[in-house]
Amino acid sequence: MLETHLFIFNDLKIASKHILSALSNALDINTVFVAVNDKVTNYVLSAYNRQEKMVVEGEVLFEEAYCSLVEENEQNNVLIITDTTDNPLTKKMKPTAHIGNVTYIGIPIKLKDGTIVGTICGMDRKKKAFSQTDIKLLKSIAAFLSSVTELEHMAFHDPLTNVFSRSYLEAFFKDGWKNKYKKIGFLFFDLDYFKAINDQHDHSVGDIVLKEIASRIKAVLGKNNILCRLGGDEFLALVLNYKDNAALSKIIESIQCAVSKPLNIPDGKVSLSMSIGVSRYPEDGDDIQVLIKKADHAMYQVKNNGRNDYKYSPPTCLP
Repeated sequence: MLETHLFIFNDLKIASKHILSALSNALDINTVFVAVNDKVTNYVLSAYNRQEKMVVEGEVLFEEAYCSLVEENEQNNVLIITDTTDNPLTKKMKPTAHIGNVTYIGIPIKLKDGTIVGTICGMDRKKKAFSQTDIKLLKSIAAFLSSVTELEHMAFHDPLTNVFSRSYLEAFFKDGWKNKYKKIGFLFFDLDYFKAINDQHDHSVGDIVLKEIASRIKAVLGKNNILCRLGGDEFLALVLNYKDNAALSKIIESIQCAVSKPLNIPDGKVSLSMSIGVSRYPEDGDDIQVLIKKADHAMYQVKNNGRNDYKYSPPTCLP
């Protein structure tokens, strides 16, 4: 759910808004815009239309956006389509049916590791032959916006596991979250006997374990939920708008199953388990710090009762 995470692109949105009108004039094209995506949704963060309103801010399915073609064409770094009604890539796409014939140019916005997080694009009614100077300018702007995005990514992601960080958690619960989510499950994870892995091997092996475990949990949670690393081997997942306790328990048990599968390390395999504490909004309150503490407390009860299990926080667990 890309809309859930849009606040992590605030600086990109601000930077692009300051640039787009000047870029439109420099390239002599009607429309320029910046979009981000999660491979499911394409969200236009900012758009500038000099005369005709071709693009507005908002979301569409990624596969229905011209931006998806930019990613497919990433090796060339720039995609130019002179006539979208005639080109086989675009003539049957929804944007073409909606706006008709345009000339289109798109360049990816990338993180340092090569991950494409978005695109900067231009469109015009007239057939436009983009010069090398035009392309160089657009690439320079894309490189600048990539740097802005990289800094934002670093601010909100754990550098080891690439899941969200505490900073993300703080920003997520800053404003208006109660209006968006009727239910949130707080799952506090702690790996069982993780210290023994670091003691028996070196910390690089521990890092391999943490990255793989984070990847497995994230795969179970999917794009509609959130995983944060709090530090060490502690993680917090937010399960958003789950149906009921049975649905929440099913997700937890799927995570347990995924974590328990043997994990490859340089000198063999290890099998792991997790202790999981659970609290729920609104059943267990609406104070975020208290909800996290309740989940943490329930997790430690699991630890004290033999590990490798999960426990819901009782209402009287903490004030």
